[in-house]
Amino acid sequence: MGELAWVGSESELHASKDGKPLTLLSTETMVLKRGTQGWRIVHIHWSSRPKR
Repeated sequence: MGELAWVGSESELHASKDGKPLTLLSTETMVLKRGTQGWRIVHIHWSSRPKR
């Protein structure tokens, strides 16, 4: 949208905790703004939760 861009992503992370497998669902959003030096991130947010 001109000088602003929005990016969203989802991922599934696999790890272990206390020797037990753990899967997390993660979401990331970013807002970028185009300026004289190129694109810059002006807002970023991450969230995650255990997968059931």
